[in-house]
Amino acid sequence: MSKPSVPPLTSMEIFRSAELLVKGLRRHASACRIVTFESYTDNRTLDRPGFGEVFFDASGIDAIHIVPRNNDWYQYPEIDEACRRVRALTAPYPHVVAYGQSMGGYGTIRLGGRVGAQVALAISPQFSIDPGVASFEPRWAGDSARIDFAIERRATHPFVAKAYIVYDPHDLDARHVELYRPHTEIVDIGLPNCGHPASGFVVDTGILQEAILDLCRGTFNISALHAKARPAHHTSPILYANLAARHRHLPRRIRLSAKASALSPSDPSLLGQYAFTLATQ
Repeated sequence: MSKPSVPPLTSMEIFRSAELLVKGLRRHASACRIVTFESYTDNRTLDRPGFGEVFFDASGIDAIHIVPRNNDWYQYPEIDEACRRVRALTAPYPHVVAYGQSMGGYGTIRLGGRVGAQVALAISPQFSIDPGVASFEPRWAGDSARIDFAIERRATHPFVAKAYIVYDPHDLDARHVELYRPHTEIVDIGLPNCGHPASGFVVDTGILQEAILDLCRGTFNISALHAKARPAHHTSPILYANLAARHRHLPRRIRLSAKASALSPSDPSLLGQYAFTLATQ
């Protein structure tokens, strides 16, 4: 007997404004529903795939995707209404997980509870890029200078109750994690030298895909994740590239850059890093 064909991926529009789109897919009747928050992007259109949209559909998990047009760290007056509509749709599910990275990680923790999530998986999230809150953060200076943070500043709603945070403890991201600690229960998933965002390392090694599915199933195991991450350190070009960027000893930097490029010879950014390091001799 032939296997029934799977219908094409089509999303239902839940909310749309000039700056924000919320769309969802419900065809699997899964026990868990994922709510994803989009990360920083140069693709300034609302009509793009949501964060992990294809992956979650292929994995049989119902998902809702929150997609902003611009990199505004979810500072939209209509975010209240968008979250209200999402929460109404997640309410029937026994288990709801918020998920995102970097700017999306900010959304998962700060807004996860408002969309009905019990837990969040946040990869390299910022606590804030408001200079009045995180004066140590220079990486998005152009954005922080133009964004009006009035919505963040006057927010009184609680953060998501529990957040699994994947981050590099040697990166500036660690300071953001510390700022979150008084506001939510944090489960630290510190992966040294994985950089920002940490997703590059955990996707390349296959750790992230398994972790998010385990979290949806309620079988997430931190010890097992770290056990898989340790041997992956020796095969990750991203890790060697980060080590090279952080090392002060030039011959060591050259060897590390060469190793990163050799592990992924088709990656132009790693080849460029190696060439630049050689040029500094």
